[in-house]
Amino acid sequence: MNAADIDRLAALEQAATPGEWQEYPDGIGTVRAHPQLGGPAPIVTVAEGPGYCALYLQPYNRAFIVAWRNAAPSIIAALRCAEARHQVRVLREALE
Repeated sequence: MNAADIDRLAALEQAATPGEWQEYPDGIGTVRAHPQLGGPAPIVTVAEGPGYCALYLQPYNRAFIVAWRNAAPSIIAALRCAEARHQVRVLREALE
């Protein structure tokens, strides 16, 4: 993952529905209530019926979800690497 990849992910994050998200029985929405809706702002809405299931979401949230899901392995690897470097520093300092 390079700086351009990180900039792209940051831009998608800024364009997505802001705030913390959580799962609800009928989809995914914001944790905090939307002032005009009086409840969570929908991010992913699930409609189910006999023989069908449909998902509804805004294109900017879709792009965010796809990009961050695809970047997750690289992000996790980078975090593990950073943690390992930190542990090496701690051990070195302890041995000095």
